[in-house]
Amino acid sequence: MQSFCQKGAIFPYPFNGMIVPWLRHYYQWNRTWTDPTPDGFGMYGSIKCRGYRIASKKLLGLPYGSSVVAVRKIESIFCLASRLPEDTLTETESALQYPVNCWNDARTFNNRSYGFYDICKGLHECISQYRITDGHQDCGDAKDENSEVVKPTNYCFNLRKHRFQCSVVEMNCLATSSLGKTISYCQNKNDMFVADSICRPGQRGLIKNSDNPLCICSLDHFGPSCHIRNEACKSDPCGMNGTCHLTYDPSGDKPIVCQCSKQFYGDRCQYEKVVVGIDVNMTLAPSVSVVQFYDLDQLSWSIIKLLHQMITIGLPLTIRYYHDQEKAPFLSLLKTYEGFSDPQYYVLYVQWDRELINLTSTPRLCPNAMSLLPRSKLFAF
Repeated sequence: MQSFCQKGAIFPYPFNGMIVPWLRHYYQWNRTWTDPTPDGFGMYGSIKCRGYRIASKKLLGLPYGSSVVAVRKIESIFCLASRLPEDTLTETESALQYPVNCWNDARTFNNRSYGFYDICKGLHECISQYRITDGHQDCGDAKDENSEVVKPTNYCFNLRKHRFQCSVVEMNCLATSSLGKTISYCQNKNDMFVADSICRPGQRGLIKNSDNPLCICSLDHFGPSCHIRNEACKSDPCGMNGTCHLTYDPSGDKPIVCQCSKQFYGDRCQYEKVVVGIDVNMTLAPSVSVVQFYDLDQLSWSIIKLLHQMITIGLPLTIRYYHDQEKAPFLSLLKTYEGFSDPQYYVLYVQWDRELINLTSTPRLCPNAMSLLPRSKLFAF
């Protein structure tokens, strides 16, 4: 930097704020880069306060320290300061500010209260109820993460998703990410049950113990309270060729099923399908085309069976068909439609006893195909 930067200058990087819009990082012109820690922080921009906003006209330096990283505390200091630094202004008629009462006297269009709770009392913030006890400090004094402050609020009442209340009596409002763990934050231990499982405390009756719940577990969990995770897919048994899905087979004979990608098949997607590749050399411009693949039926070698067909708009110039047979289909036809006229049949290829077919085809018109091919999927010569 010393070779390119103006002597004695400081440089912001990144140019705009990274953690919050108003917090800038800056570096001295002659610094070394053995340590990437910024040389300082500064305020440049605006901070939302209750009933007003504070804006700076130039970069205001802030001393480096752990309190600077706690940006909510810095915001509170600015909003509640009786005397602001020079080159800052206060705007009360700004759209970039919090309501004085944090929207608590407003209603939504369907007459519901907003998802805000005045947990940061006496401070500048208005935070969503979903940000209370989410593991991140939002109030300058960290009241939103203080369980003793949060417990009596019953803020869970307005939340419909992503939060779990232990019971009607117990006011804990837990993030769903904390559910299903081995540590319980509820006296009734209901938070140890997975959120999408159906557990009914006291319904086990005489089966074992009335204190234990009767649970219907989701597919990826099991155990008396659905607290044990089914990790049969963790070893990636389907490999890179498929997606593993749990079956929760009680016998354990088939704990998973693999959904294979287009080119693979088998119980573990371990077999690669054989490809039929056709490049079409033809100038015809039909409205719709149908590509069909036929093979001999294994039960009766005198019967041809339609294996697969694909429909395209216009004429397909490149055709790819992946199949799971030892041999490729011996016959492929192209059926074209133009308006309401009868379809025209063309032969793409006839190849016997081939494992792999990769060719360029100039389709040949087959005007008598209709007499050879009944409309059913199975037809005789």
